[in-house]
Amino acid sequence: MTRRKSSNYYRLYLILIGLTLLLLITFFKLLNQTPSTTSSPSLTIQQSLLVSINVRLPKASPQASPDTGEIVIWNPTRKLTWSHFRAQPPKNTVSRSEISTRIHNLWLPETHCQSLSSNQFTCTLKVVQLAIRAEMNPFLSWVIPEAADLELLEHEQLHFDLTEVYARKIRTATRPLLGLTETATGISIQKAQDSAFKKLEDRLNFIVIPLQDELNHEQTRYDQESQHSLNQKKQQEWKEFIRGQLK
Repeated sequence: MTRRKSSNYYRLYLILIGLTLLLLITFFKLLNQTPSTTSSPSLTIQQSLLVSINVRLPKASPQASPDTGEIVIWNPTRKLTWSHFRAQPPKNTVSRSEISTRIHNLWLPETHCQSLSSNQFTCTLKVVQLAIRAEMNPFLSWVIPEAADLELLEHEQLHFDLTEVYARKIRTATRPLLGLTETATGISIQKAQDSAFKKLEDRLNFIVIPLQDELNHEQTRYDQESQHSLNQKKQQEWKEFIRGQLK
């Protein structure tokens, strides 16, 4: 009797282990596969993605602190100093200095995905946050040490200020995109999400790219007319114009 009971318990033990292993294998398969309607006819996935779109400009890229070397964000109370210009001047350059700025666009879409069948999914993306800022990169900005005077520094500061002018224009122009939704379908959640994302990205670029091109043109015109700060009359005119735009 004792042996039979032990044998029965042993068989039951083996069966339980087998069932546990089967459940674990099934669980991990479901995690690694796209869900189907047989197991979840109305599976919904919600997530948020932080999307960063960098709009590069002629005098353009990020900016840094003189102490840490990190990217510096435009601030009306914090002006640039020559310590922000950390890159080495190019060999044989004819320019006295160069600043690298950019408009950095950050947008946060909320994602809702649902399975329609075993091989068809739909995803809806909604823009829930937009953050647009002007930045300057010290590691792409440089100055010839002998030319590092206050007049030239103000000239480069105005390049940064002009970038901020257009960051504000883009901020205003893209504000209606908050709450915007786009929906797409695909054979997988990833493909459906990518298609919806592309639609939102196209909507954003439709607004941003023309303003980016306009800024590129204005930055070039500013350099040409002011002769990189050497034409004092034109430099003053640009200073008044740009500062007026930032009021």
